Amino acid sequence: AAGVGVGVERGGTGGSRAAEAAATPRAGGTGMRRALVLAVLVALLLVGHYGAYTFLTRLAAAPAEALPGGVATMLLVFGAASTIGIALAGRVRGSTLGALAVSAAVTAAALVALPFAPVHPVIGIAVVAVWAIASGALPPLAQSEILRLAGPEHRGTAGALIPVLFNLGVAVGAALASVVVGTAGVAPLGPLAAAVVGAATLGILVVRAAASARVRRPAATGPDTSRTARAQGSAVSGSGQTPRTGRG
Repeated sequence: AAGVGVGVERGGTGGSRAAEAAATPRAGGTGMRRALVLAVLVALLLVGHYGAYTFLTRLAAAPAEALPGGVATMLLVFGAASTIGIALAGRVRGSTLGALAVSAAVTAAALVALPFAPVHPVIGIAVVAVWAIASGALPPLAQSEILRLAGPEHRGTAGALIPVLFNLGVAVGAALASVVVGTAGVAPLGPLAAAVVGAATLGILVVRAAASARVRRPAATGPDTSRTARAQGSAVSGSGQTPRTGRG
């Protein structure tokens, strides 16, 4: 019985090590490629978000009129709500891909709801607050996951790449939004921004699905640790038995 216990313990340790290895991003080019893909997707997401944010004062002008300070107070609401989003992002541990996908999806939903902001001040303020909370969580969640995917070997490169791509997304978003507003006015800006953010969200979900599949794959194709455990247990148990003889 003691021998079987030793065998199972060894097999279980091997299995847990395999699971840990699967959950850890691969060193080398694979992890960096995934980090780069995610960084590009987040930059695309920021194109949509900052495109709409550039014209926040016009998109939320109607509900802002119900606030004491008008547009200035609305901007204060957005900033305070963004701080809440950052604080919530800081509570996420381990991989932040799932939380990033949720944050991006909520941002897209809020942008879709922007045209309904003038319906009632409470609705407009709520939409802006939800948008701010979700979008405020995006940068810290994205940065944490990009650095995690890059791994220690490429963390410096990823850290230098993040501000470049993120700022590029901000600049491109503001420029494209200016073209849209100059051509068609502010009305289509919310839905267009939501479409861009939605496309980036789908890409993030694909990255997350690929990461989940990679974690499950070693468990399906790796060695059968249970058989190894039984074999080791039998060997240890067998070595402790005394052979029988014909003597009484």
